[in-house]
Amino acid sequence: MDNQHETRGYYCDLCDDYFISDEEGSAECPECGAVCLAEDEELTIWEEDDEAY
Repeated sequence: MDNQHETRGYYCDLCDDYFISDEEGSAECPECGAVCLAEDEELTIWEEDDEAY
């Protein structure tokens, strides 16, 4: 009985950037408002340094 919802990572082609959506079912880019279909399920959180992956 785990009510914690997943944080999902998306890539926006228009902005050429990644963003995180923690709203259920929302893949809307906060920068341009485009809805992105590409989803990276293995991604957890992006960080500034190169070793985040």
